Amino acid sequence: MTKHFFIVGVQRSGTTYLANVLNEHPEIYVAHPIGGPLPEPKFFVYEEKVQKGKSFYEELYFTGRSEKLLGEKSAAYADLPDIPAKIHGFFPDATILFMLRNPVERAISNYFLSIRSEKEGRDPWTAILGSRDRTEHYDGVMCPWRYLERGHYAEAIERYEKLFPNVKILITEHFLNNPEAIQSLYAYLDVDAQYEPSCFQTVFNKADRCRGRLEPVRKELREYYSTEIDRLEDKLGISLDVWR
Repeated sequence: MTKHFFIVGVQRSGTTYLANVLNEHPEIYVAHPIGGPLPEPKFFVYEEKVQKGKSFYEELYFTGRSEKLLGEKSAAYADLPDIPAKIHGFFPDATILFMLRNPVERAISNYFLSIRSEKEGRDPWTAILGSRDRTEHYDGVMCPWRYLERGHYAEAIERYEKLFPNVKILITEHFLNNPEAIQSLYAYLDVDAQYEPSCFQTVFNKADRCRGRLEPVRKELREYYSTEIDRLEDKLGISLDVWR
């Protein structure tokens, strides 16, 4: 019986890497975007698509696929509070995968992504630490300025845990370039855990080097996220000293 999974986030945490090491497995297929410039399907972001139903979704992305596991990677799904219920409406038994990176480095990487995509022109101190007060309207799929908010991981995780029995949390710093961690995930997903992906050392979506003096920003962000990291450690029952 075919099962479904969703890599729901978070942005700038290695979700593309995760999607590739899964897609390379012969028993797994990850959906590819259909037309347009978007790098991810983001199907459940668009209500007009959701209204077309589950069969439309399956035909759009998985026609002719016979793999044991079918999945989608869309990092926007961690951002938007209405997405879990939409996914659950189609696939109530889906496995949900989160990839979580040190929120300090994630925020800085998000900033440089916004610079590169010409959606940001402010200095990192003003942009990142002032993002809570930014009032510009953004009508795209993912607001490029949610530098701080996206680091509140526990809140996003809990939205999915309320609906789905299988929510798997992966820590970027423990997962990337780690064959043992990759094979452990294969085992969790009930596919051949002995498979060795050839792309496990590949760098996807390489970030710009952090330009300028960012240590004051990092110091402020470490303080800002200290409570969030403590909360996540308690929730997951693991040490996140790698983030400190």
